[in-house]
Amino acid sequence: MIQSLLHAFFPEVCLVCKRLLYEKEKHICLHCLYALPRTGFLHRKENELFMKLANRFPLESAQALFFFNKNNNSQKLLHGIKYHPKPHHAKWFGSLMGQAWKESERTFPDVLVPVPLHEKRQRERGYNQSEALANGFADVTQASVLPDALYRNIYRSSQTSKGKNERWISAESIYTQNKNIDLKGKSVLLIDDVITTGSTIEACSQALFAMEIKELHVYSLSMAV
Repeated sequence: MIQSLLHAFFPEVCLVCKRLLYEKEKHICLHCLYALPRTGFLHRKENELFMKLANRFPLESAQALFFFNKNNNSQKLLHGIKYHPKPHHAKWFGSLMGQAWKESERTFPDVLVPVPLHEKRQRERGYNQSEALANGFADVTQASVLPDALYRNIYRSSQTSKGKNERWISAESIYTQNKNIDLKGKSVLLIDDVITTGSTIEACSQALFAMEIKELHVYSLSMAV
């Protein structure tokens, strides 16, 4: 009853098409949700994302739930998650990631590590969308989340309009491990919202392997194509 009243007085709109949601819909209407292009990567180890990253650093697996295309529904979805201070949106999509992982019957890593934001960027946005995704994943799978395992110690401008080389220069050596957290011998699942060139993931992997982790898995809500 309370949920019905809240929906009546504070109706939510779809992150993508902006129409009013029905009571049973959450954050995105069913039409837009089913229109998002799923990758199917969870059922293929040597998928396009894995092949893109595996020759650059040691990698056990790499997954993305959706394909990301500019100027379509997936871009609107990611912008809604990234640039609006509503972490419950990202957390819900993180639960979709967790549910898809469970359904694939994959083994679970020891810990989840979200890609960190610089503290200034996090203040600007109000939250870290990758951390919210990891928390949603953990709600479904009971996995452990370590949001402070890595630090981003250099503030950079937005990467959106930068090319591959510029992104790599911007990402190189800007992530530092938290020396108070012991990940030695652990399997780690690195969580991100979107993977484009892979430079951010590669830079994070350097910091994680410096912590002597056992193996690295990567899981993103989306992958740019």
